[in-house]
Amino acid sequence: MLNLLKLCKSLFNFEFQLRQALHEPLPFASGGDNDQRMIKKLYTNYFFDITAKLLSIAFCVILMYNGGAFTLSYFPMAQIFMVQHTYKLINELTREVRKLRQFRMQLADIDSSYPVVEYGDQPEECAICKENMKKARKLPCAHAFHWFCIVQLIESGSKNCPICRAEFHNHR
Repeated sequence: MLNLLKLCKSLFNFEFQLRQALHEPLPFASGGDNDQRMIKKLYTNYFFDITAKLLSIAFCVILMYNGGAFTLSYFPMAQIFMVQHTYKLINELTREVRKLRQFRMQLADIDSSYPVVEYGDQPEECAICKENMKKARKLPCAHAFHWFCIVQLIESGSKNCPICRAEFHNHR
């Protein structure tokens, strides 16, 4: 079951990258711009990751209390291993949920702090990904980038504009 979930996630990401490279519309993001499609992709990946962790924890709990009674009662080290493994999985789940909450705060911060710039017929080139921008977000230093490029910049830990190195703040 877990491998099937990981396979679905990999196929989903492959289809997303392929359609983006071929500039085809995505079936789950009708009408939205690239930012909305990227948000849906990230939320779907978070869903897959959190579901995989929950299934692993459920399997360990079932094995500890029901399925492995014979094995675990005769091998005390197996009990210790199962408890440690379950504890590790719970920590990983907590980290995934924390990442999701941080991502949602970053979305709210970007939406409120960095205004949208529309270029219309004369698209500019994003200095980070080198693709044309019809719609972008402007940093306090007046340089504009794709929304997702700013998200990746913040997630990488950088607090500086890639062009002028001026510091910008993530307010959350």
